[in-house]
Amino acid sequence: MDHFHWRNYATLTDKIGVTVMDNDNLQDIIANPFYAINFDDAIAVEHETIVSEEDWIKANAKLIKEIGTEKWLQRLLDKLRAK
Repeated sequence: MDHFHWRNYATLTDKIGVTVMDNDNLQDIIANPFYAINFDDAIAVEHETIVSEEDWIKANAKLIKEIGTEKWLQRLLDKLRAK
């Protein structure tokens, strides 16, 4: 993921508490929809999003091309399961 750069990288790392990013951490963050949307109130508390939905979609389209659909879907399910 060397070609991908978050526009507001400092804010992202501050908000999620990660100071060192490796490819695995970055892919987990990109695949996690929590950073782009608020879930239904029945399943999550409202929070400030870090990236726009548009940027999340673009980043994940790139990530899917890079790692493949099955691996991306597994990462997404892992995030939704809080793994």
